[in-house]
Amino acid sequence: MKKTRNILIKSLVGILVIIILINAYFMFSNFKILNQLKLDTLNVIEDYFSIPVLELNLTYDPLSLKGFTEVFVGLKDNAIILNNNCTAMIITTNEYQAYSIEQGLKSKVDIRPTTHDIMVSVLKGYNISLLQTKIVENQGMHYFARTIYRHENKILNVDTKASDAIAIAARMNVPIFVKSNLFYSLGKNVC
Repeated sequence: MKKTRNILIKSLVGILVIIILINAYFMFSNFKILNQLKLDTLNVIEDYFSIPVLELNLTYDPLSLKGFTEVFVGLKDNAIILNNNCTAMIITTNEYQAYSIEQGLKSKVDIRPTTHDIMVSVLKGYNISLLQTKIVENQGMHYFARTIYRHENKILNVDTKASDAIAIAARMNVPIFVKSNLFYSLGKNVC
């Protein structure tokens, strides 16, 4: 019995050593590959995803608010209510998204952070600010948004689910805008 136990322990130790050696090999291989990448390649990738603010001589200016209406967010059950004066537009979402938006509006973090809380922590940690949140399109039950971020002298215009954009904007105290023709065509008079 004791001999079998010793053989079992030696086998387990041997397997663990082999696993550690395989992991070390892969870590070394990945490190070697990463070191072979040239910094120029990384800059090309970075430049692809960001636009220097000073070079925004474009026909479409992602920072322009022309044709957009600022809205204020409310919630009722799983409905996100976007309103401005006497007009309100409703976006239905799931319970998790509604809860996350509610937590953001109340500036609360649960016992454990939500995905949106983590996203905001990462943005703040890298000194990236959210400039604007725009809801730009609707296709059936799906709403499309753009979140505009700034890091140093660069901006990043990101395609985002409307509910995610609202949850992040609520946490970062950033105004939310809806394309005016979308807002007034789908919105209802509430006065």
